[in-house]
Amino acid sequence: NMHEKINDNKLIEHLLVGLDDHIEDIQILCHQILSKLCHFAGGNVLGHLDSIIEPLSKCIDKQVKQLESKQEVEKASDILRSALRAVETLSHIPDNDTNNKFQEFLKTVHSNEHNIKVLEAIQSQRETMQSY
Repeated sequence: NMHEKINDNKLIEHLLVGLDDHIEDIQILCHQILSKLCHFAGGNVLGHLDSIIEPLSKCIDKQVKQLESKQEVEKASDILRSALRAVETLSHIPDNDTNNKFQEFLKTVHSNEHNIKVLEAIQSQRETMQSY
């Protein structure tokens, strides 16, 4: 099993750098890796949740502002969807509710109407995929 050969903590350290990268395609890849890692190493991800929140929050805020100013709407939508998919996956890690910073972050994310719509679409897609 490949997962057994990976040092989760080292991977998360590198993901933190990538999540905060100025190249948005790197951020998207890191969102995807983070989402996968949540399924295999949720406990380790939970241990780094405080550090993960900041770059995700920056990314989401930046994309929401771009959408509001109608700049690069398609790209901003893709990046926002990617970040929110990672947030949605993080919210399914058992015991995430014990992290107050993450719960506050979720409240902030859910305070934006556009984010809510994207998250609902992500959740619907997840439910459809689970039914197969």
